[in-house]
Amino acid sequence: MAKAYYAWSPISLTVDDKPKVIARGAKVTASGLGISDDEFQAMIQAGSVRPAQFPAPDDYEGSALDWHRDQLVAASTPLEEAEANAEVEEIESVK
Repeated sequence: MAKAYYAWSPISLTVDDKPKVIARGAKVTASGLGISDDEFQAMIQAGSVRPAQFPAPDDYEGSALDWHRDQLVAASTPLEEAEANAEVEEIESVK
């Protein structure tokens, strides 16, 4: 079974003399893009095409790194608030 590859950035092409943009996150192949295997390998080497799906939703404007940072911030905020509240309670109980 062939390995699946996904676009990690929009890919601009010309198909039948018409511009076409492949959206980030789309499953892609060399034949589907109308390029040679060597050109496809160059896209893999450049990171434009990868064997893993793009981690963010289709409408996310930022990079994969931005997405992971946003997820970490979202996950850590309640914990930090809980820790801060516990510290305040401890300080107030000493008074």
